[in-house]
Amino acid sequence: MSRSLCPREQEVVDAMVATGQLAGASDLQQHVAGCESCRELQQVMTMLRLDPARFEEVSLPSSGQIWWRSAVRARMEAARTAARPVGWAQGATAAALFGILCAATVLAWPFIQRVFDAAAGRLSAGLDTSAVQGLPVITAIQGSLPLAFGIVTVVVIAPLVVLYFALAGDD
Repeated sequence: MSRSLCPREQEVVDAMVATGQLAGASDLQQHVAGCESCRELQQVMTMLRLDPARFEEVSLPSSGQIWWRSAVRARMEAARTAARPVGWAQGATAAALFGILCAATVLAWPFIQRVFDAAAGRLSAGLDTSAVQGLPVITAIQGSLPLAFGIVTVVVIAPLVVLYFALAGDD
């Protein structure tokens, strides 16, 4: 919706700024009564007309205080900008450490499995465990333990990483 400008709007503005009303010009009052655009302008100018009592309530801070606040704000923004690469470096380090942990678990798994088998053999030396060892469930658990360990690690570490970046405050 485009609004057409009235050529007499500037006269309305000048009269409202000078006296706050359209008292002096009867032809301008008649025009405002007939022109919707100028009537709206008069209403807006009347609402925006300042009350002199408002100036008594306003107290501006001193120039030194304004300068000090702007200097503090500039230092905070500079510190935030300088800390942004550090946050990315910490995230990259955490991801690299997680990858190294997963790789070490996969590489060390055969050794860990031999240690567990030896410990289980010593514990069950006097027991007959042949029925338990042959169960497909036990074989499946032993084969998927690295995957389960990785999933548990992701479930524990991923929320911590998400919380870290959510609370880091990249404002």
